[in-house]
Amino acid sequence: MPSLASLLTATLAAVGVFGAPAADPVTTTDLVKRASTPSSTGTNNGYYYSWWTDGASPVTYTNGAGGSYSVTWQSGGNFVGGKGWKTGGARTIKYSGTFAPANNGNAYLTVYGWTRSPLIE
Repeated sequence: MPSLASLLTATLAAVGVFGAPAADPVTTTDLVKRASTPSSTGTNNGYYYSWWTDGASPVTYTNGAGGSYSVTWQSGGNFVGGKGWKTGGARTIKYSGTFAPANNGNAYLTVYGWTRSPLIE
C-alpha cells in the first residue's frame, strides 16, 4: 500500500505538470484591438471628467489641455462624457467646439450641471 508521502508527491507532480506554462507563445493575432475608450472617471489637468460607453460602437474620448477634450464617434451605440468640475459653486462657463454628427442617429451637445433653489439637474 502506498504511503501518504508517496501519494502527496505524485499529486503535487501532476499538479505541477498541468500548471506549467504553455509551450506555444501568444502571438499578436491572438489579441483583439480595443475599439473604444473604456468607461471611467477621474481628474485631468485639475478638471474632473466622466466617460461612459455601452461598447456597441467605436468611440474614443481623449482628454486635452485644461478643460478641453475631444470625442471621435463613428456611428451607433451610446455614450456620454465630458469634463468640468466635480463640485463647486457658481461659475461662468465658456465653451466652443465643432459638432458634426453626420448620419449617426440622435446626437445631442449639452451643457450639464445642477442648480439649487430649486434643485434641478
